[in-house]
Amino acid sequence: MAAKSTQLADLLLNEKERPRVVAEVSHLIETQVSAKRGFSGAALRTALTMARKASPSAIPNSVDHLLPEFCATLQPHFDAFQAQGTGTFTDYVKQRKVQISDEILAVTDRRATRSNNKTLKSMYAKLRSTAEDEVRNIAPGLARVVDERR
Repeated sequence: MAAKSTQLADLLLNEKERPRVVAEVSHLIETQVSAKRGFSGAALRTALTMARKASPSAIPNSVDHLLPEFCATLQPHFDAFQAQGTGTFTDYVKQRKVQISDEILAVTDRRATRSNNKTLKSMYAKLRSTAEDEVRNIAPGLARVVDERR
């Protein structure tokens, strides 16, 4: 009989861990944006500054709001990783970061489409083209957040 796989929601969304996960993922995002150079980096930093001015907790609130959907989206990958029985989820994600990043972006795309906030929709549309590279770069960091809780 196969062992029952761990659910990401159990690891990341429980009362004790969720605030820590939100803080860690928010920090990953802010660090990634701060390190970005060039025109797209300036655009991302400006968007982050605008979001913080509108609400100082905009990034953590967004992460907290999206976290359940991210867990559901990543669960099939986490199941496959657990079935292989070796390595880290970080290494698993690195090998599949294009596919996984596309799936994460599909979550944010759906949320942006459903938003009633015209400013948010406009900002997201302008920055969406650079988001693929940013999410691909941050995906291993997200996996490390999971690894730290396994």
